[in-house]
Amino acid sequence: MALLLAMGFLSLILVMGLSFSYSAVTEGMVAATNADLVSARLLAESGLERVVWFMKKEFAGDSYPGRHFYSPPEWNCWAGRRYLASIGADARDINAGLATNVNGIDFTPAATLHPAVGWIPVSSTRAQGAAQREVLVGRLAYLVIDESGKLDPGVLVSVGDEAEDETPDSGAAHHPRLGASVAEIALADAGVVCADYYRPVSVAGGQAGFMPASGRWFSMGHIAKSLQSVGFTGGDMASLARVAHPFSHDSETFWRDVNGNGTWEIGEEEARVNVAALPSLQELYNLFVGPDKHSPDDDCQWLKQLDNSAWMQTLQASDRLNLSLAQARRLVAAQVAVNIRDYGDGDAVPTRAYLDADGELHEGGAIGAFQVNGVDRTWGLSKLALRLNVEVGHTISGDMVSFDLSNGNPHRFELGTPVGTIDLDKLRDEGAAYTYEGPATVLRFEPRDAGQMVTINGSSVTLTPGVYYTITSTSMTVKVYNTNPGAKNWGQARDTWKVDINIGNGVIAPLPSVVTEDTIRVKPGISAQVFFPFEENAHLSNPPTSATVVYTVKLQNELGGACTAAGSLDLGFDQATNVDGGTLMYTGDYLDAASWTGMEGSRYSVTMARIDRVYLKDGDGHIVDDLPSNTAGTSHSFFANWSQNGSSDTSMCYYASLEAVDPLWNDREEQDPDFNLFWSATGGGGYLAAGSDASGIGSVSGPGYQSADYCDVRVANQPLVRLGELGRIHSYEPLRSLRFWSASAADETGHDADLLDLFKIGDLSTACGRVNLNTLEKPVAVALFKNALSVDTDTAWTALEARRATGAVCRRIGDFFGGIAGISGSNKAHDDLEEDAVVKLAELATVRQNYFTVIVCSQVVRDVEGVLYDHDGIAATPMVKASLSKFDVELNPDGSVKRYVDSILAEQKIMAVYYRDAGNNQFRLERYDYLH
Repeated sequence: MALLLAMGFLSLILVMGLSFSYSAVTEGMVAATNADLVSARLLAESGLERVVWFMKKEFAGDSYPGRHFYSPPEWNCWAGRRYLASIGADARDINAGLATNVNGIDFTPAATLHPAVGWIPVSSTRAQGAAQREVLVGRLAYLVIDESGKLDPGVLVSVGDEAEDETPDSGAAHHPRLGASVAEIALADAGVVCADYYRPVSVAGGQAGFMPASGRWFSMGHIAKSLQSVGFTGGDMASLARVAHPFSHDSETFWRDVNGNGTWEIGEEEARVNVAALPSLQELYNLFVGPDKHSPDDDCQWLKQLDNSAWMQTLQASDRLNLSLAQARRLVAAQVAVNIRDYGDGDAVPTRAYLDADGELHEGGAIGAFQVNGVDRTWGLSKLALRLNVEVGHTISGDMVSFDLSNGNPHRFELGTPVGTIDLDKLRDEGAAYTYEGPATVLRFEPRDAGQMVTINGSSVTLTPGVYYTITSTSMTVKVYNTNPGAKNWGQARDTWKVDINIGNGVIAPLPSVVTEDTIRVKPGISAQVFFPFEENAHLSNPPTSATVVYTVKLQNELGGACTAAGSLDLGFDQATNVDGGTLMYTGDYLDAASWTGMEGSRYSVTMARIDRVYLKDGDGHIVDDLPSNTAGTSHSFFANWSQNGSSDTSMCYYASLEAVDPLWNDREEQDPDFNLFWSATGGGGYLAAGSDASGIGSVSGPGYQSADYCDVRVANQPLVRLGELGRIHSYEPLRSLRFWSASAADETGHDADLLDLFKIGDLSTACGRVNLNTLEKPVAVALFKNALSVDTDTAWTALEARRATGAVCRRIGDFFGGIAGISGSNKAHDDLEEDAVVKLAELATVRQNYFTVIVCSQVVRDVEGVLYDHDGIAATPMVKASLSKFDVELNPDGSVKRYVDSILAEQKIMAVYYRDAGNNQFRLERYDYLH
């Protein structure tokens, strides 16, 4: 019994020992397995970090790296998945290693990748005696799938009655394209089947979908799991993945190249300005020119783009200030700032501002500073005409009788007329009943009796008997008749002839001694027209009050004497007509000065015919056009000036006129060398035109606001609602709006579309759902462009592809709108139509966001040596020995893996989604999943 008891206890102890031993072995194996799993996970994570580092290094400065990724052919199962993958000689089982399944549905196919794709060996060193030998500890493979330029189904869906499924047989209407929401981009237009499935489970109307009511789609796996109940398959996933990706993010910032080196660096990112909040004039100006107003380095890309503008180059070459590049940019920035301000404020009075010597912009006016005037919704002076009525001589009138008609003095009466000379012989031959009434050029006579009177310049003058007077005039009318027409003989009729004279301007010689009035006199007259380009019949609802014209006219005689006629005239506009979509008002005739100004002499020269200033007032009495307002220096003194070419001794009407290129921007003065960019002479140029009025008051000679190139100028007098409205704002150039499109390749430089990158609508700092304009997927572009562009989507896609073929990429959205002519029409006069596309797309598009799905597979390997194995599966070839630092695999005759000689101890897959900011090349991890 003692023996049995002892043996029982020994057996129990043995069992317990064996149990402890087994547990130890098991725990050791578990620990080893866990260690291998941890190693695999660490290896996978390090591989992921390696991939991100690689992308950050290789993609720096590239706005759209996906264009360099491998694009499989359409027959390949990987078609539509542009990718980069690990390159290695060991490609066995690489397909299975990188194939990814989510919720039982293939996210990526287990199909052949590019032949160059393979495993990357991971080695370490192992101590073997005194030596260190390199051994294989694992292998790694990665796949980077470009998800940029795709649609985010978590944001691009409506929650109202509008259906996402816009297939022809659905009967649903397309979303209206207003540019207000990314939900206006229809998933179905990109070929997404059953697009309504991607809507929330609860919507205000229409068909509900499967997305959480208050959430979004978080991943492709989330989509697959949610839609499995309606038969979502791997084929659906493959189709969806070509055009959709449930991530989108856009930062509301822009790049200011502070040091001008062309590289986006830390600290060069600036927040966009909410233009809908109507920024102040200074905020707008500072946004454009940056913190250093004397340096062109930190100016925004819009101003740098304008260096290629012909207008900017002309401005630098012609302006009297000899502007530097930085000064020219500041002037353009100031002009656009006041124009934006006037577009959004509530009044119709143009903003006036000036630039000081430090480059700061201030509201108001200042002598000695460069002045800028905004463009508002008001009237502007379109034409101005000057008439000078110059008379040489006197106004003479009277009725003269009792001429010396004696037989002994037959030539003491003579009248020159267009029908011949009337003299004593003529009167004797015709008889007492003869009369003549009409024009005459010369009257010679001798008063017979004392007391004969004429009126000269309004004064009664007594002529001297026996003096032979000669009156000449080009404006004389006379009536010759006999006060005794019934006379029977010459004696009865001889002394009863009478001549009534009326001379607007003539000369009498010799001049009666009592006449002291001037013989040369002038009376200025003004005519003008104003234009309201925004609507027709504005003269009925919003007429201007008047235009005040200040003038100075100087004449000089042959003796060196001079006279000056100076004053002002208040013009009323009594005529109106609709022209080119707007309203033209003008004076029906010239308004003359109230009185004459004159001097003595017989020959004159007009040395000055100057318009000093013009003030136009609107219906409320506000000054809305002030010419000139460019008080750039103390030399400023007048608007325009003419003179006579030579001199004259005859009465004449002289004319001069100007027509504004742009009635809303016409504030330059004649002293500016670039005056001809703003005004065109319609009369005699720098000289007065004698006798010919070529002003054409009452008409528009050049193109108007509806027919000029790139000129869809509007003024809402309320803040912007859509970002694309910036294209309606008057630019820095006459008769143009800000230009956000190009009608031809020649216009692809010098556009204004880069302004779109500076502003936003609303206060959000980020935006979701925008579509990258660099997309490589045509269906995505079709969905984005549909109902927006003036050209069809195929034409636009072809233009985009052609630009990409040159190696160019859109770094800013302005590169797309202004830098690709083929996405728009070719008629420059259709600015309103073409920029409708900008309104509909600007807030829905981006070039900043890049997305990548990164799949990493790591395997921990036990590296062995000396084991014989069939390395090629061919019986005729000798077997080889396994060696260290090489992954040894035994193959079947068909080339498939028979066994791993170097055994795989653990495997880990990671699928991660990364966002990359194309501007600053910063990466952000969006999602991270361990796959099994």
